[in-house]
Amino acid sequence: METRGIILEKAYQAAVKIVPAGARCTALTRIAGVWQLHHQPEKSELILNEALKSAELLKYPFEKAKALAGVAAVHFKNGQTEDARSQILRAVRLARASETPAQSMEALYRLAVTCQESGLLQEAQPILEEMYRMALTPDNELDSAAELVNIAELYDDLGDKERAQNILAEALRLAGKIPDTWFRLERLIEIADTFYSVVEPDKALPILLQAQNLVDKVDEVSRPYFLLRIAEIYTRLNMPSEAGNILKSAPPVIASRGTDYEIAGGLIEVAEKYLAINEPAAAGELLLQAADLANKITTPKEKVNLQIEIAGWLDAAGKTSIAQNLAAEAYAFSHKAGDKDVVLYTLGNLALLYVFLRDTGRAAGIVEEISRRVQGSSVKTAGLGAIGIELANEGQFELALRLSAVIREPEVLAGLLTAIAEA
Repeated sequence: METRGIILEKAYQAAVKIVPAGARCTALTRIAGVWQLHHQPEKSELILNEALKSAELLKYPFEKAKALAGVAAVHFKNGQTEDARSQILRAVRLARASETPAQSMEALYRLAVTCQESGLLQEAQPILEEMYRMALTPDNELDSAAELVNIAELYDDLGDKERAQNILAEALRLAGKIPDTWFRLERLIEIADTFYSVVEPDKALPILLQAQNLVDKVDEVSRPYFLLRIAEIYTRLNMPSEAGNILKSAPPVIASRGTDYEIAGGLIEVAEKYLAINEPAAAGELLLQAADLANKITTPKEKVNLQIEIAGWLDAAGKTSIAQNLAAEAYAFSHKAGDKDVVLYTLGNLALLYVFLRDTGRAAGIVEEISRRVQGSSVKTAGLGAIGIELANEGQFELALRLSAVIREPEVLAGLLTAIAEA
C-alpha cells in the first residue's frame, strides 16, 4: 500500500481542483487535520493557510462562519491557540450576521462543538448561552424544542449536567405544546433519547411511555418509524422484553404499506432492531420474508438494492449460506440495474457486501470489473466515494485505493483519499 504521505499528497492535488470555495476549504481543512494527527504540524499549517484563503472567498456570513470553525479546530490542535481564538471570535460575529435565525443557530452550534472539542471552555459558554436565548425568542422560526435538545447535549459534553437537565426539562415543556401530533411525538422521542444519553437514563422512561401512547394517533404509514425508534431506546435502556413487544406489533402495520419494495424495506428495519436485542431467529424469519418479496419485484434496480441489503443482515443473523446465494442473485441482476453510473454504484455495494461476507477475493474481482467499466467511458463515478470510505473503514485499504483510481470528481476523490489516510 502507498504511504500515508503519498495518499495525502494525492488528496491535496484533488482538493485544490475543487471549484466551489466552501467545498475546497472543507477538503483542505480535513487534509490539514490528518497531517496534524500524524505529527506533521508544519505541513498541516501550510495546507490550513490555503484553506483559510478559500474561506475568505465565501460570500455568505453563514458559510464563512462554518468554514472558520473547521480551520480554528485544526489551528488549536497544532498549538496555534491564539489564532484559533481569533477565528472563533470572528466566526461568532459572522454567525450573528447570517441571513436567517436557522443559519445563525447552525453556525453557532458548529462553533460551540469546535470550542468543546478543542477545550476552549471559556469561549464555548457564551456561545451556548446565546444559542439558548435564540431558541426561546418568540417568533424566531426555529424548532425551539429541537434546538434546546442540541444545546443540552453540548452542555453535557462540557460537564454541566445540571444545566443540561434543566434545558431538557424546558424542551419537554415546549414539546408538550406542539399542536401537530407527528412533530410532538418526534420531539418526545428525541428528548427521551437525550435524557438516556446525557443525563439520567431513568428519566427517559416516563417520556418514552408518553411517546408510546401517542403512536396510535399518527397516520399508519408513520407508525412503524416511531415504533422502531421507541424500541431502539428500550434496547439501550436494557429493556429487551419491552423492545421485543413493540417489534412484534410493527410487521402487521408494515404489511399495510403499498408496494412489495416498501414492505420489504420495513421488515428489514424491524429485523435490524431484533438483532440489536439479540434475537437472530426472529430477525432471520423477517429477513426471509423480505427476500421472498424482493424475489417478486420485477424492477431490477429495486430488486438488487433489496437483495444486497437483505444479504448483509442475513449474514449478521447467522444465515451466511443464504446470504451468499442472495448475493450471487443480486450480482446476476446488477448489470440491469439502470444507467451505467447506477450499475457502477450497485457493483460497488456488491463489493462491499462480499467484504462483509468475508469473501475479499470476490470483492476484489468486482472492483476490477468497475475499473474496466469506467475506462474509456464518460460514466459518473461520484457514487463510489462513500463505498470506498466504507471499504477503508473495514480495513480494506487496497480495495479502497483501487476504487479511488477510477473516481473523477475532485471533491469525492479528495474525501476518499483523506478517509483512507485517516483510517
